[in-house]
Amino acid sequence: MRGNPEPQPLARLEFRITKKKAELERIRLELKELERKRKLLAVAS
Repeated sequence: MRGNPEPQPLARLEFRITKKKAELERIRLELKELERKRKLLAVAS
């Protein structure tokens, strides 16, 4: 932000978006894992 110490709204927003995307990716992976376990249990029962 070109020598401006004040955080820019856009930069803050971009940061939040990046964080949320990372969160979403973790959740997706967790969901995939849970669905895989559910399938295994369904087959086993």
